[in-house]
Amino acid sequence: MSSDGDSPTISYRTATLSDYDAVMSIGGIYGGRDYLWSLYRQLVMDPDKHGIVALDGETVVGFYMTSTFDGGRTVLKRSGRVREDYRGRGIFHALEAELDKHTLKHRPRAMYDVFANTEKEEHLADKFLDMGFKEVCRKDMYHMLLNSSRLFKPTDNAPNKPISVMELTKEDLKLLFSAGDISRQLFPAQRLLNTYMPYRLLESNIQYMICERGGAFVSLEDPDVADKQSNGRIELPHSRPPQQEISTNNRNEDLDLHLSNNTMHGSLDAASVKNVAMVSFFYCYPTPDGFLYYLDPYARKGLPSAHFRAHFDKNMETLQRYFPNQNGILTVTHDSNIAADEIISCLDDYGIVKQMEGQEKTQILYERDRAMYGFHVEN
Repeated sequence: MSSDGDSPTISYRTATLSDYDAVMSIGGIYGGRDYLWSLYRQLVMDPDKHGIVALDGETVVGFYMTSTFDGGRTVLKRSGRVREDYRGRGIFHALEAELDKHTLKHRPRAMYDVFANTEKEEHLADKFLDMGFKEVCRKDMYHMLLNSSRLFKPTDNAPNKPISVMELTKEDLKLLFSAGDISRQLFPAQRLLNTYMPYRLLESNIQYMICERGGAFVSLEDPDVADKQSNGRIELPHSRPPQQEISTNNRNEDLDLHLSNNTMHGSLDAASVKNVAMVSFFYCYPTPDGFLYYLDPYARKGLPSAHFRAHFDKNMETLQRYFPNQNGILTVTHDSNIAADEIISCLDDYGIVKQMEGQEKTQILYERDRAMYGFHVEN
């Protein structure tokens, strides 16, 4: 345990499961998208995460944590918060210093510091540059309010053959990430900037993409290859996950949000991976104010709009299955390979027209090399 020199009554220690209620009492952040409410237990127990609490006596007044990924190469600080009546006393910076000490001691192979912010902090870009950070990529985003019971799939009057959208397994993603030119076309920055988490295209990161609360879908550019692989459109079994409302009464329970058994046979092979046209990732969780569903698509340049529409349909089916008859937020992110008009058109067709007020429109990824900024990094 350590103390803050500027605030002698404040001490710091590793966060525990028993701190849940106290951390939640600090207050939510992220404008109704605070994931700690449902993910705290999972994050605190994960060996690749490390949380710190600030204490005034026995009272928790602050929290901050790091996530380590990219096979231990990359560290991200996240979820920082200080109780309102304790702000302005240096507690947040002291929490940050505690995390830095932990990283130096326990993550000696960490090569990169990263963070993702929005256009609202872009005026601080020069400060970030002075600290050794460089912009890696940026993505536009939409935060939409909706009720899952009021989503109705529009009638498809297109004369062409519908696009098949297939579920990806972990082995599929491993194959796709190593697919050379196709991978570079889909992911020009060689990153997934998914829910503000910037993952490199590494096998070790796949566990965070296809997981308890997330998954991925794929469509192929050549419909003949798609038919051979899928034998028609793959529908999600109605037995997945249980049809129950998520209430504050079960906020600490692990929700069964598995999309499917990941041991199933894959959708891709060495031939079909060359025809991948679009991949869409999703991640979802409940919050005190309703659910949050992230949709993060990646496409090859110049792709027909029918692909995004097919992925959007599949994701809306998935959203409704996870969160029936509930209010929530749909966040859609995209880069320049997917036109904003395509996204807006799909949202309009489903009747999703109300944006969250005052929300960010762009997320920006910054990264710095720890060795170049003076940190010791073990090989």
